[in-house]
Amino acid sequence: YVCNALAPAKISRVYIDEENRHMEVVVADDQLSLAIGKKGQNVRLASKLTGWKIDIKSESKMEKMSVEIIEQFKSLPYMGEVSSRLLYNEGFRSLQEIAEIDPEELAKILEIEKEKAQEIVERAIEIIQEKGEERIETETPSSKEEASLDSVNQIPGVGEKTAEILKSHGLSTVQDLLNSDKEKLSELPGIGTKKAEKLIQSAKAYLEGRET
Repeated sequence: YVCNALAPAKISRVYIDEENRHMEVVVADDQLSLAIGKKGQNVRLASKLTGWKIDIKSESKMEKMSVEIIEQFKSLPYMGEVSSRLLYNEGFRSLQEIAEIDPEELAKILEIEKEKAQEIVERAIEIIQEKGEERIETETPSSKEEASLDSVNQIPGVGEKTAEILKSHGLSTVQDLLNSDKEKLSELPGIGTKKAEKLIQSAKAYLEGRET
């Protein structure tokens, strides 16, 4: 059903979380807009047909995300590159998920002693608690900092089609657009030099308008 609903986009791979009825569908960067469909209609159809939550991600975004998650896992005791990647491939996407798993089940997945699995879970809980305290102590970010994480859809003058093109090439937020190379941006389908300059200027104006 999912493959048919997302056609004609070609799916690279699918990660399935049966317990939470959640799928992560990975497609090539140039297939992202095609897979999502106009205004997300393909994703909605696939979710409706399966009754599952479906997230579609590009290869580049998935790779970046996997590296970040695996690095987090490697901060735990007994967790090297192989063990961390194993958990990632098993569908684990956060320290919170490790903190919530039964140590005995984790021991079976990693094929280690239950005592070691218990240490991993306990350390994951500690890190989450520490980060929670840090968030409380950290100053509230300015409106400008928050706005930098806004979707490119929020920039005045950026329509749905342009937003899809930008997102399919890894430019999902206002900050992504500001950090992009103008020449490479102009080479994207339907953009061009003048539009690239205008997009960057609009992104800057958007942030300046939100500055506190």
